Amino acid sequence: MKVGVWIPCYRRWVKGPQAKALATAAEALDFGSLWVQDHLVAPLGEAGDEVELQASWLSPDDYGNESFSAVEYFGEENWWLDPYALWGYLAGCTTEVELGSCIIVGPYRDPIVQAKMLGTLDVLSGGRMLYGVGAGHVPGEFEALGRDYSARGRRLDEYLDVMDKLLTNPQFSHQGESVQLGEVLSLIQPVSDPRPPFLIGGGSKAAVRRAVRRGEGWIPAHVAPGELKKGIDYLEEFAAAEGKPVPEITVTLVWGIADPLKGAPSSSRRSFMSIAEATDLLGQYADLGVKRLAIDMPNPNQDILVRQYELLAEAAGQTGALRSSEA
Repeated sequence: MKVGVWIPCYRRWVKGPQAKALATAAEALDFGSLWVQDHLVAPLGEAGDEVELQASWLSPDDYGNESFSAVEYFGEENWWLDPYALWGYLAGCTTEVELGSCIIVGPYRDPIVQAKMLGTLDVLSGGRMLYGVGAGHVPGEFEALGRDYSARGRRLDEYLDVMDKLLTNPQFSHQGESVQLGEVLSLIQPVSDPRPPFLIGGGSKAAVRRAVRRGEGWIPAHVAPGELKKGIDYLEEFAAAEGKPVPEITVTLVWGIADPLKGAPSSSRRSFMSIAEATDLLGQYADLGVKRLAIDMPNPNQDILVRQYELLAEAAGQTGALRSSEA
């Protein structure tokens, strides 16, 4: 298992110099991956009164809020860098870390354009891309974008099929519900073989089934080890029934680690743990066979976030969960 960290593109203070400093600090600390996130617009009015957490049959871990207003959920600074553009910037700032998304909302963007961008990024990064993608869970955002929320699962399935065809074939065609395309040349060939992995996000059983049928990985969010075991059991059972390999597992988490020199801040919504507690939890995820962790650390400013990276790296180093570790 390797630990990765978020680059918080939802924070207004994260601009070019800060994104570069965070990326280079994380790579120097030997983290395995950097993760970007995705929202296009924040619904206001009645559609933005409250945002529900993603539906799951696994009880989510406590990460600071039971419910969110639209402003709280999308970013109290009303800020969100585009994940594809940020990916490209991070690819130019780093040389070794994997570059993932947790997650891109697949139905929001044209799949041919997404595949071309993903394939291009894979070439420019030397094969380091991880396409974390989900169906989305905010009805107001779909409404604002003129997308059918009720059709998001079908649309994502078709989009993944189109993207797979474009990224794995020199020429292809597609005739489906949302995409109709005659025979065309793909005009891109990823470095990753056969393409960057599709890591399917979501805590629902439908997301698990999609991961088995159309992906190489599953990304549940905010799930403690005990709850994750239930999801892994279903993942393995469904993969066996489909005659497919069991997808790898990446878990995205919201953590805070108390600084031994300063203690935990009293003003944060997050729960903070000690380095020893973090080390123990990392071991529990590793024992479950998790491939990667993508951890969102406290980030009110650059200095605090880099310090949180350092504390997390100390815990990860004790469990062999850094990039250069043998374990």
